[in-house]
Amino acid sequence: MLKIALTNLRRYNEGELVFEWIDLPCDDFEPIFDKLGHDEYFISDFECEINYIELSEYADLPLLNELAQKYDKLDRQEKFTLQAIVEAETNDLSKAFEILENECYIFYEVENLEELAEEFIEDGLFGKIPKELESYIDYEKIARDLKYEGYIKTSVGIICFY
Repeated sequence: MLKIALTNLRRYNEGELVFEWIDLPCDDFEPIFDKLGHDEYFISDFECEINYIELSEYADLPLLNELAQKYDKLDRQEKFTLQAIVEAETNDLSKAFEILENECYIFYEVENLEELAEEFIEDGLFGKIPKELESYIDYEKIARDLKYEGYIKTSVGIICFY
């Protein structure tokens, strides 16, 4: 889920780049600290499955590890939802997990707002529509209204917060 380059700050300031790539979650950091030297550290680079995440150079390593453990326990739908939260609301992983756990959103795994509008019509959200009127439905206008109502398109689907 998350891979960080942990860099020795003292040695970096002395002109020597000493770092180690770590896959999170990690069970034991001690061998890594032994290899890098027991000094202060910073995150010089990172790779993440979740797009648009931002990490501070001095992010809390135990917290990042805990978040990576949480991510590993998520199912496919929850991972998509977390990605949508990051894109639509916050690029802070802790805050994104908080929103995910509070369930103050609704997520639809669809390509765009027009497709969601079609799904709403099929599910009867606007009442029973006679077959002979279905060809007159303007899905683009319904999609526009959904956007105004707070439905947000992301790379993995549509999310709306309430």
